[in-house]
Amino acid sequence: MRIKFKLLYAVRNGKKTLFNENGEEVTVDSLLKSFSVTNTNPVSVLLAADDGRHDMIPFDMEKGKMVLTHKLKGCFSTADGRNVKVYSFAASGGYPVVGLGPGNEPMLWDAEGNPKDGPASMRLMLQLEHGDKPEEKAADAE
Repeated sequence: MRIKFKLLYAVRNGKKTLFNENGEEVTVDSLLKSFSVTNTNPVSVLLAADDGRHDMIPFDMEKGKMVLTHKLKGCFSTADGRNVKVYSFAASGGYPVVGLGPGNEPMLWDAEGNPKDGPASMRLMLQLEHGDKPEEKAADAE
């Protein structure tokens, strides 16, 4: 069994706080209170906390290159929000994107962000900072 929560980590009233998707203040203990575990059965818990500065968008090869060369502020992640380190977009064959997935495992992705090996949750995504999307910059220039 895996328990997954998506949270927002932000400052409200001068205090750093975790919020659930409904905007309610939460603690990790309060989230896990309803689950019980035994000494012999550990449960995997994934807390995907967002700092509120990024928007997750589907992987795009050109935008990905801009993130890698620091022309756009952002980073890479899996579809389920885990951090990914991308090193290159020039591998030969049908999987040109090379990087390290969660757990520092070497991974390859195709031009659409689909993993060569692994589940759909390993799909490559872009995390772009608010106000740093190419379409927003183009609109600001007009």
